This record gives sequence, C-alpha cells and structure tokens, in this order.
Amino acid sequence: MMRAISALLVTCAVGLTGCGRETAPVEPVAKAHPGESVYARACASCHQGGVPKAPHRMFLEMMPADNILASLDHGIMKMQAQSLSADERRAVAEYLSSQSL
Repeated sequence: MMRAISALLVTCAVGLTGCGRETAPVEPVAKAHPGESVYARACASCHQGGVPKAPHRMFLEMMPADNILASLDHGIMKMQAQSLSADERRAVAEYLSSQSL
C-alpha cells in the first residue's frame, strides 16, 4: 500500500513539472521620441494654443522635417530656438514631422 502511494505521488510530481506557468510575452515599452521632451519644454507653451499667432502643433505636424529645422536654425524661430542645441532642434523637427533627417 505504501509503495502504491509513493508511486502515485512520484507520478503526480513528474506530471506536474510539465504544468508550469507560461509567462506572458513581455511587450517592449515604446520609447518616447527624443524630440518629445524638447517640444514639451521649449515649444508647447506657444504651439499648443498659448500664443494666438503661433501655428498650432497640428499644422507643424504637416510640415516636412527640413522646413521645420530650417525655421529653427535660421528662420522665424531662430531666436526662440537659440537655447536649443543642434541635436535638440533636429529632434524636434523629426518628432513633429514624423520624418528622419
């Protein structure tokens, strides 16, 4: 009787080892675009409706990246963008346009 119980327990233990939990696949967390934080810090206060004459972000998103960058580098937004590094200006242009330069 003891042998039968031991055999049953061993069989159950072996059977249960194959019933381990399957872990759900880990979905990668989408990284924020580097230009997103720059836009939030340096641009959003005007381009989210804070300044009536400033084009809203939805219009900026329709522009090509090179036009946005040109405006930041030597165009109408040069003074506002002077505190941004070249990499930050590029990142904002790419972020808004969803294009790579």
